[in-house]
Amino acid sequence: DTDCIISLFRPEDDIYPHMRRVDEMYWEGKIELYISLKTVDQLSVDGGAPLDYAKSLSKLPNYPEKIHLLTKSGVNMRDRQIIIDCCLGKIQVLLTNDRGLRDTRPARNLREELGLSVISPEKFLSSPL
Repeated sequence: DTDCIISLFRPEDDIYPHMRRVDEMYWEGKIELYISLKTVDQLSVDGGAPLDYAKSLSKLPNYPEKIHLLTKSGVNMRDRQIIIDCCLGKIQVLLTNDRGLRDTRPARNLREELGLSVISPEKFLSSPL
């Protein structure tokens, strides 16, 4: 969260001591910290130490952007959200009749990059279980 990162550099903030402890735990190797690209983007407005710190952390994948690149143009946000839900839910197969998702290139990209097989119900029923 953007405010948490900023608080690491503001001793007057209420959560400063807590965030300092979180930072210590990170540097001691007790926990892993990740930062979203959205947070990095928000911190880039003011720059400075919070942005430098955020850039030093491992980045969380930005699924909507990644999914947009893996699928055809014209795939709407609702369909992208279904793919995100499948990934987070560790689903292996998505049944859809949406050509934008199950056409050769998008289906191959989603399978190779995310481990998600996107197929039509007809193809699913004709494949060995």
